[in-house]
Amino acid sequence: MDISSSTSAIKDSFNRIDASAHRVANINTPGFKTELAEEVVEQIKAEKELAANADVIRTQDEMLGETIDLIAR
Repeated sequence: MDISSSTSAIKDSFNRIDASAHRVANINTPGFKTELAEEVVEQIKAEKELAANADVIRTQDEMLGETIDLIAR
């Protein structure tokens, strides 16, 4: 089982949240254009993707534990 794709996706989600937070923090900067509603949606999507990938890692961990238990018997 390879968790590298899930960990990469989690890192990507954190980067997306960080970038969105940066855009929101600069929303009142002259010449800087961003839509708050779009950023909220982006943050929610990234959060859900992060949670889904964390669940994948958790499930892989549980499956590996079960496999080790079966082998140890």
